[in-house]
Amino acid sequence: MDSGRDGAHEYVRAAYPEVTVVRSERRLFPGPARNAGVRAAHGEVVAFLPDDGVAAPDWLRRRLERHRQGYLAVGGAIANGTPSSAIGTAGYLIEYAALVPSAPVLWQQALPHCLSYHRSLFDRFGLFPEGAETGEDTLFNRRLVAAGVPIALDPEIVLAHVNPTGMRAYLRHQFEHGRGMAQCAVLYELEGPVGPSGQSPARAAWRLLVRYPFRRWMAAGRRLRIGRGAWLRRYLTLTPLVWAGIWSAGFGAWREVLVLRRSAARGPLAVDAVTSRPGANGRA
Repeated sequence: MDSGRDGAHEYVRAAYPEVTVVRSERRLFPGPARNAGVRAAHGEVVAFLPDDGVAAPDWLRRRLERHRQGYLAVGGAIANGTPSSAIGTAGYLIEYAALVPSAPVLWQQALPHCLSYHRSLFDRFGLFPEGAETGEDTLFNRRLVAAGVPIALDPEIVLAHVNPTGMRAYLRHQFEHGRGMAQCAVLYELEGPVGPSGQSPARAAWRLLVRYPFRRWMAAGRRLRIGRGAWLRRYLTLTPLVWAGIWSAGFGAWREVLVLRRSAARGPLAVDAVTSRPGANGRA
């Protein structure tokens, strides 16, 4: 599924003729891109590999083994795809601390991530929400957890994430994730650090620029201590970069809360408040 402008769809069609390429000339957020892929797929199991992810050679085999054991959804772990970069490692440790290759850490997730799905789940629960820039998988997986769907979590199913390694790209990436976090909270009532939609801007600033960064920094450290203790020293060494990223995410969330509040003041706030903005179509 491609909606970028770098010619990747042409390369894939030429290099891998056995692969079906679904092309959208309109730039898509991950939710619409995932849904287009689900509609085009014909298999019994649907798995997602993002453009910034590198799957281990046994990634699909291990997923299918778990699905054949009767699990309707199967989750794995994420490894650091940029281990030699301080900025890339800082981004990985704050964004994927809950998904390090460690069974005790994976099972601590309130809402599991990196799932593959039996097709029947889309018939039962519908497709991914399309009104938020990021977090569409969190919103969908919330439905599965609420319904008691059996989910397997296997730390041996590993995907390496290629993180931004430049400072500007890193901060921008975290800022956009913060915006998506706010959209999920306000538009879809996803519980989290954003807080209630009716709170004052000052209260939201305190939550997102003071309490949220500290709690997220502490939570990532606890997860690493449990699952990858050897990484904890580097995490602490990278604290300035880590805090810069978390603050950028918090600032993005705070700004988005204000934007959505202004939209709500003009009328009922709908889930298309994000995708209807000029230039809102993002990268698939």
